[in-house]
Amino acid sequence: MRCPGLFAFVHGIISCGYRRAVETVLLRYVLSPVCCLLVGLMFGFRGDNIKVFTMQGALPQAVSSFVVFKEFKIQPEVFSTSTNVGTLLCLPVMCLWYAIVSGLF
Repeated sequence: MRCPGLFAFVHGIISCGYRRAVETVLLRYVLSPVCCLLVGLMFGFRGDNIKVFTMQGALPQAVSSFVVFKEFKIQPEVFSTSTNVGTLLCLPVMCLWYAIVSGLF
């Protein structure tokens, strides 16, 4: 399966509206790492293990998954916006989470 790219079927970087874009970014970069942190603590992770596990929760989703969302018509605009904005915000957010987790452990 060939990936046609994110901009082949949507218009602009934020194509689903700013409210949905903010919701997806908050879910991806705040709620997901917090859930990973809590699950890691429940399983007894400490040191580098908890840091890596928490930061993996803040990684952006795969761009190639857009093809699946487009094929099954599962809100490709929301996924495209989330991927575009998430990729742009990835480095600062990862640095922030690393600082937070390093301060905790």
